[in-house]
This record gives sequence, structure tokens and C-alpha cells, in this order.
Amino acid sequence: MVEITSPGLLPPSIDYAAMESRQNDARNKVIAPVFKRIGVIDQ
Repeated sequence: MVEITSPGLLPPSIDYAAMESRQNDARNKVIAPVFKRIGVIDQ
């Protein structure tokens, strides 16, 4: 079972103004590379 929760806020490295430029930052540095490897996310 995989349980994903969200604290409801953006990470400190991303602000609402920067969202238009498609800025991204992985909140979980362990899971993100796994999702990238299996093709769930691009970067």
C-alpha cells in the first residue's frame, strides 16, 4: 500500500508568482527519482 499525504502548502522554494514559469521542486527527494525512472514524472 502506498499512502500519499499533502501538508497543503507549497515548498518554500516555490512561490505562487513563479508557478506560471512552471518552476518545480520535488518535496520528497527519495520518491521523486523512483517516479522519474518508471515514467510517472518527467523531471
